[in-house]
Amino acid sequence: MVWVSKNHGAGETVTATIDKAIPYNGGKLTLNKTSGAIGVVYSPALTRGVSFSARLIGRKYIVGARGAAPVKIIIMDVRGRAVAKAVIPAGSTSVVAQRLAPGTYCAQFNYGASAKSLKTFVVQ
Repeated sequence: MVWVSKNHGAGETVTATIDKAIPYNGGKLTLNKTSGAIGVVYSPALTRGVSFSARLIGRKYIVGARGAAPVKIIIMDVRGRAVAKAVIPAGSTSVVAQRLAPGTYCAQFNYGASAKSLKTFVVQ
């Protein structure tokens, strides 16, 4: 990612330095130059009256729950060890993990009676 400004990311010459590297997996991105927050948003389809969104901003993982039921989340490292757990009440947004170490993680979302989703993400 290169933020375009005078003499940076504009003109005929190629900008040699990037402002932020973002691992991209085809999902929706959020970019906010004012706050400096650059994250990846994961929003699965509405299932059984429950939906949620998750975004990684820097080393912080934030989850929002909407609908009729809470979302239970477990973040695991590559060894399958839980590094964070939370229950996000319906209609709210919470920070599930802060200061995650660089690495690859899997977030397991449990909602409804037995519905489950998995999402892999990378912290740099």
